[in-house]
Amino acid sequence: MELRQLEAFVAVATELHFGRAAERLRIAQPTLSELVQRLERDVGTPLLTRTTRRVALTGAGFELLGRAKVILDDVAAANAAVRRVASGEAARFASASHHQSCQCLRLTLPQHCSRGHQTSPSRCEGCGSPI
Repeated sequence: MELRQLEAFVAVATELHFGRAAERLRIAQPTLSELVQRLERDVGTPLLTRTTRRVALTGAGFELLGRAKVILDDVAAANAAVRRVASGEAARFASASHHQSCQCLRLTLPQHCSRGHQTSPSRCEGCGSPI
């Protein structure tokens, strides 16, 4: 499953029309159809029913649509966060080495006390271990 396939599927599932979805993505309709067909092969089931006049979601397509939107939103948010950090916006990562079993590496922005002084947390927000 590729992000490009998910983008194609979401466009078709939202528009319920291959031509409009292709225009929205600025790709050729045959390319869009191929992306959706490859996704359907990858997941092993039809996601759309197609007739000459109508496109509709199957049950599996309806299930994937919600999840695909979340995935694409998460990818867009990750890209935006990485660009902000790369452009020098103040941010820091909690150290992952402070606790070998800690699964809570998070991007954290500087914290401020009630007087406006910048503080930095001394404990991991995920597990509470000292950093």
